[in-house]
Amino acid sequence: MKRYALLKKLLFFFIFFSYLFSLEIYAVDEIIRVAFEPKNPPFQFEEDGNAVGIHIDMLNKIAEKNNFHLIYIPYHSEDKCLDAVLNNRADVALGIKVNSLRNDDFYLSDVLTQSDICILASKQNSKTIQDISNINSLSVAIENNSINYSYLHNMTNLGYRVVGNQEEAFQLLITGKTDLLVGNRHSALYQLDREGLINKYIIINNYITPIEYTIVMRKGNEILLDKINASIKDLRIEGSYQTIFDEWISDRDLTIKNWIKPFLVPFYIAVGILLLILFNEYRLKKVLKKKVSLKTKELQEINKELKKQMLENRNYNELNDYIVKSYPSAIIVIDNQYQITQCNEKVKSFVKKQKNLIGENVMDIPIPSYILSQYGDKVFNENVTIINRELELSVDNDINKIYRYSIYQLFDIKKEIRGVVLSFEDITHEILFKEELFEKQKNKALNQIIAGIAHEIRNPLTSIKIAMEMIFSKNRALQAQDQMAVLLPAEIDRINSLINNLIDYAKPHAAQKERVILLELVEFCIDLILPALKNKRIKICMDVEENLAIHADRNQIEQVFINVILNAFESILEKIKRESPNQKNYNLKIRAYDNNDGYIYIQFFDEGIGMNEETVKRSTELFYTTKPNGKGIGLSFCKQAIEENGGKIMIKSELDKYTKVTIKLRRSNEEKGINHR
Repeated sequence: MKRYALLKKLLFFFIFFSYLFSLEIYAVDEIIRVAFEPKNPPFQFEEDGNAVGIHIDMLNKIAEKNNFHLIYIPYHSEDKCLDAVLNNRADVALGIKVNSLRNDDFYLSDVLTQSDICILASKQNSKTIQDISNINSLSVAIENNSINYSYLHNMTNLGYRVVGNQEEAFQLLITGKTDLLVGNRHSALYQLDREGLINKYIIINNYITPIEYTIVMRKGNEILLDKINASIKDLRIEGSYQTIFDEWISDRDLTIKNWIKPFLVPFYIAVGILLLILFNEYRLKKVLKKKVSLKTKELQEINKELKKQMLENRNYNELNDYIVKSYPSAIIVIDNQYQITQCNEKVKSFVKKQKNLIGENVMDIPIPSYILSQYGDKVFNENVTIINRELELSVDNDINKIYRYSIYQLFDIKKEIRGVVLSFEDITHEILFKEELFEKQKNKALNQIIAGIAHEIRNPLTSIKIAMEMIFSKNRALQAQDQMAVLLPAEIDRINSLINNLIDYAKPHAAQKERVILLELVEFCIDLILPALKNKRIKICMDVEENLAIHADRNQIEQVFINVILNAFESILEKIKRESPNQKNYNLKIRAYDNNDGYIYIQFFDEGIGMNEETVKRSTELFYTTKPNGKGIGLSFCKQAIEENGGKIMIKSELDKYTKVTIKLRRSNEEKGINHR
């Protein structure tokens, strides 16, 4: 009996331990700290102190599959969530918008959820807003990084209030602080439903752009990334993904709902069949999982491309019309037969008869016909792009006006030219303003030069006066005659040279780009302003090769050089004032060289008071000055003049040490083609 009882106990323990070993033992493999932004309902938010929402439920499902223990840590912005991950205060950041990422230090999981950006308005406002083109002068609440809102800002006069999350944007709308909400469509509908306001607001523009949420982790954590991506795919295959989504979101967009509804029953049938197949073929799960993963990736790429094409097609006409209408220049689109296929309202200001121009021949309109006639059939037969050309033209015997125009070719899918876009505008007032600005700068420099020349002329006049007194002296008349024969012509030539330089500089010149010998130009500028630079402690050093030539408007470049030299001179004089006991000499160096890159470089280096970093950055801004009586147009004019001549101006300086101005201009070459301004 005892043996029987012992065998019975052994058999019981054998069965018990066999049962234990037959069970799968589940244990927490890993603790995952989850950073999340808790104000994006219904995707992720806090309710009674707990993290809830679509993303939370999905991540909880992923944790069950991988035996994770999750610790949710709320942060009040996506940037803080990412910072927590980057600085190891969290392992993953949940529900991060893909387009908000700017750092290559992260891994991104497969897309967790997708939604769309929409424009939401009260029904009261919607009575006056029919489409996106009528929302000028309204205020908009928008979540940071949710959309490239400069896309709308460039088209309209909207006032933006950018906030940190969807809840703040929604509160601005329903409290009347903004007229519109640009944000996540599902979040907007969920909050309207939660607040009981679903019947008081309306979506006036749907599907502006897609928005995708993902799970982010630090680079180097490939194992965690693979587990999460595999679990996301499993959720989609099992149908848990859609079940979670449907539990939280009841789409109020009837148009979309009606479109989806016919596909729901086939979808559920397909999911049921798929689940049945997966259940019966469980042993082949790993093989099928690999195949499904590959197919899912392909479908996601196809879906992403299709969605992109749908968005482009949906917004093409709206954006095209809106850009054309709001563009400040006249725009005409023509086909290969010179027929107008599209134009904006600005074109009509150049046409006397106000009529519909679509279908008309562009050669019947004076200004565009003159522009296009200069190029003949080139614009339809050759690869031609013409940008910001200028011409002077008189229409119907009117006064001459100056126009700026550009020509772009349109290509079809076969890369063949199917049309041309011509834009043009009247820039007469702009040119006059530039010329007026140029004359102001010239007059300012002229005053300084005249003052120096007036002082310089006194010296030869004094010499002539003394000579005349010597001639009329009886005792020294014969002796003085030989000396005067040499002295008087030289002094008169000196006065004549000063006056000729002044007259040549002061007289007006027609704007014209030409070959300019750089050495002659620099020597002329120095000779002209040298009387104004009389100071024994300032030495001008010049190092310019004889064969250097530029292609530019001589008058403009001459004025730029004079402005830069006068600025350097004033800077050195200011330094001399501050260091009056010190008899140190200061240099003003001018150097020019060819860098063998198609450009000539001219450097002006002075040992004056210099500038700090902030002043250097702002020195070429219009009306910015640090001088008590300055106007702030000198260096701004120089920058504009150099750029108009195809060059660039670069400034380096160090406070109380030096300033170096480098001007880069095109080397002179023989140019052919149509003559323009």
